[in-house]
Amino acid sequence: MIAIFPETLTFAEKGMIEHLAVSARRYFERLRSPLLDLDGLLRNMGIAVEVTGIDGFGALLAQDRQGRFTITMVLEKKSDGFSQKFIKAHLLGHYLLHLQPMIARGELGSYGFKELDCPLQRYSVGGRDGGMGMEADLERVREEQCDQFAGALLIPKGMLQKAWGALQDVEKVADFFGVTKTCLQRRMVDVGLVVKGPQSFLEAEKALRRESIERHPHPSEIKPSEFQLTAPKTPPLIPPSYSSSTASPSVPRKSEALPLKNSPGGMSRLREIAKMLDKSRG
Repeated sequence: MIAIFPETLTFAEKGMIEHLAVSARRYFERLRSPLLDLDGLLRNMGIAVEVTGIDGFGALLAQDRQGRFTITMVLEKKSDGFSQKFIKAHLLGHYLLHLQPMIARGELGSYGFKELDCPLQRYSVGGRDGGMGMEADLERVREEQCDQFAGALLIPKGMLQKAWGALQDVEKVADFFGVTKTCLQRRMVDVGLVVKGPQSFLEAEKALRRESIERHPHPSEIKPSEFQLTAPKTPPLIPPSYSSSTASPSVPRKSEALPLKNSPGGMSRLREIAKMLDKSRG
């Protein structure tokens, strides 16, 4: 049976993710342990879990059957232990943040969320690039909210601060909560325990690209107040009757790499990346 507590509902409606995660543990977890029994918590909430072969990493299905609500998580059976646990916590975030208020308002008919990207991977690297249009932006915000909720549920802020103060070791604290090292590191960034530097070759490469663009911006990045040209008037390439707003918001926007000026190449670039990684890890 699905139960809704006023405190939990208030936190969800206000987007208070840290408080929502603590509230979920308070009302539905019985062990009160840093190592969360997530399956037990889901059973106490009345949420069913099915593991099967599906297209994607997981899904959350909700239905109102004449006042009797059924909430079911469907998971991809190929997911490994912690990745699957994080997906469950992420899907629980969808239920508490996005479906619970609908149930309270009597607006839930049939609804669901499907995970085509790996939540744990997205959370560990710090989110994903935005799409195009309001619907894509709303989806991105929802997914990142649930990623943050999963991190807060599995690694509560107060417990993390105490554990880090006592242990001062990433691997030991990760074992303490039963999470991966990369997940813990991202959570530490969320609560302000560390300042995140690039943790991989790809992240360091992106950081160097951003620095190069800031030093030598592409003409398209220069503000009109900084650089003015008088261009001849030309007819528009798109007829005025065709508005760009008619484009489908579900079509992803492709990121365009800007050419770099005076950026180091070859071994010089590799050495800069190595220095950046050493500095962030050391």
